Amino acid sequence: MSDSHLRVGHVSKTFRVGKEPLQALQGVDLTVASAEFVTIVGASGCGKSTLLRIIAGLETRFDGEVRHDGRPIEGPSLDRGIVFQEPRLFPWLTVEQNVALGLENAPLDAAAKRRVTAEHIALVGLAGFEKAYPRQLSGGMAQRVAIARSLVNRPGVLLLDEPFGALDAMTRAHLQEELQRIWKHERITAVLVTHDVDEAVLLGDRVVVMAPRPGRIAEIFHVTAPRPRDRKDPELLRLRNAVLDALEATQRGAPNLSAPTRLEPQQRPRERASGVPLAARSV
Repeated sequence: MSDSHLRVGHVSKTFRVGKEPLQALQGVDLTVASAEFVTIVGASGCGKSTLLRIIAGLETRFDGEVRHDGRPIEGPSLDRGIVFQEPRLFPWLTVEQNVALGLENAPLDAAAKRRVTAEHIALVGLAGFEKAYPRQLSGGMAQRVAIARSLVNRPGVLLLDEPFGALDAMTRAHLQEELQRIWKHERITAVLVTHDVDEAVLLGDRVVVMAPRPGRIAEIFHVTAPRPRDRKDPELLRLRNAVLDALEATQRGAPNLSAPTRLEPQQRPRERASGVPLAARSV
């Protein structure tokens, strides 16, 4: 397995708001190993969703480079599945038809497509709902369909943009557990963007904290708690508090939106393990 399955190299992105430039990302460097689960947290407007769209190939005008298995990402690909906050299902299609859409361009015959579709519907716990329409599903069930559709091509990377943000707390907690199970089963590389620090710590092998205006990586935390994880684990609770402290520090250092942003040279983000500076760890 490659040590840098996914490589984001000094990525910067500037939008125009009216006649003024707005730098959304500045000098973002990040590597993700094969089968690693990386979560990204940050305040609204820190560029984390923009970064995910660049990795997905949905945003192609930026400075720097992004590589997947050594190849430049220049547009969308079946090698990278993406799940958004909204399920984005076609209301006139059944569950199995929505999932099967992900195989429309796959080099499989009809029988193989039916088999793979059924396998992924079962993987997300929706066996028996193949003929149901989106209007007949709960929000959590609809999001499971979206996850199945993103995985049905067996992509190398799964990208998730706040996939549980619109769900109630109990459904969100249940789907977090389901996502851990699916990730373990598929052994897929995953990058998840979220506002939920508890979710980031529970799911991630590493938690990337982004600072806003311009968006950049402020700190990276390594999550050493064993899997499967218990959200009541004291180690996770300590790490949650450390991530919250890091987020608060990025807010204190954020420039006023009404004032011009002075761009400082990119600094290498600090990395910690379970909230403890790496320099303090025994080797």
